[in-house]
Amino acid sequence: MKSSVLNIPINKYKDWIFERFKILCGFFETDDIDRDRLKEAVLCFWEYFGLLEVKSVYSFLDDNVLDDNNIYIDKCIFTELLKSNIFKFIFFAVSADTGVYNIKNSFRGNILKEFYFDLTCTAVIDISRKILKNIFEDFDFIKNLSFFVSNAFGPGFFGIGHKEVFSFFKLIDSDKIGLYLNESGVIYPEKSFIGFFVVSENEIFIGNDCESCVGNKKGCFFCEKHNF
Repeated sequence: MKSSVLNIPINKYKDWIFERFKILCGFFETDDIDRDRLKEAVLCFWEYFGLLEVKSVYSFLDDNVLDDNNIYIDKCIFTELLKSNIFKFIFFAVSADTGVYNIKNSFRGNILKEFYFDLTCTAVIDISRKILKNIFEDFDFIKNLSFFVSNAFGPGFFGIGHKEVFSFFKLIDSDKIGLYLNESGVIYPEKSFIGFFVVSENEIFIGNDCESCVGNKKGCFFCEKHNF
């Protein structure tokens, strides 16, 4: 199976990432926030954002990939997928951990700065899924056929169990961007994600019922209902 590496031009999307960063920090325009804390967070974001290089690896797989690889998806979600006339799955992995170890060492025990840098990396990964969706939507064969690309799915969300991460790693050459999986199913480097998009004739609408989600019942970035 052929996997392709793609460098993500995050500088083009810095405004998106910065807005996501502020949300992760808990800074909302309607709240009475600590201006000094906001200023420190902003300075940290812009100081280290430009040092992050984001890479992804992806491969196109046929619509029988889930059954063939025994990937379990919650019944109600899978039913929604089946109704969408699936054309392809795009399995992908993305990482923003280039040079993170050396950057963290430069903090010299500044825990708050390390915290803001960690949130910067998280914001980059969150927005990278959106960037990848836009990139794939612009692929000629998808655009010319007027196909839809879904939001990203992944282990731990939308009824996909976390243990499925092992199956995902079998479907894509994640080592091309330096990703590996430990025996507990934890991906390294930390600021990485693996999942898939669905390319289909019909747009896929997944409900925002957080109570039935195996992820965060208080809402998360994936459904975009609560906080983005």
